[in-house]
Amino acid sequence: MSRGRKIGNALLFFGILCLISAGFLAFPDGDTVMKSLPPDAPLFGPLEVSEDRSVYKIGIRQSVPYGHWSHISGEVLDKNKKPLFGFGDELWAETGYDSEGGWSEKKDAYDYKILLDKGTYYLDFSLECSAPPCKSFLMTVEKKRGSAVPFIIPGIIFILLGILIHMFASRKS
Repeated sequence: MSRGRKIGNALLFFGILCLISAGFLAFPDGDTVMKSLPPDAPLFGPLEVSEDRSVYKIGIRQSVPYGHWSHISGEVLDKNKKPLFGFGDELWAETGYDSEGGWSEKKDAYDYKILLDKGTYYLDFSLECSAPPCKSFLMTVEKKRGSAVPFIIPGIIFILLGILIHMFASRKS
């Protein structure tokens, strides 16, 4: 085996190892909390974080009637219920007809990952919708093992470099 192929194999191996590590970190680390929150009192907490730099995934799901939208935004509050930062997204459902016939599309969920240090936190949500009264929504909080991002990017780069070096070594021989 040529030197180029050995280097290509090593890069492919490290790339695959990085992606496997990213997959491991993406799994939950503990129990997932699911709670249906009413539109008029959407405060959740306390959320006790036991380690610095803990990754949490906040999931929002709501059934939106066709032809309508709903905007659910959240704020992360500290132990004194002072805002730290916010997030949000619009959920919607549409249907109609075009030259190809009937169609329907919807977005009824979004996820947001946050990084928290050790402490006590609350989540405060606000809800706006096009068809009052607004419906309740499902919120999930899931602790992750860590952030997968630092492993995904090098994994992709190593795999691409490994493939390029393999292609270059094959052309040379």
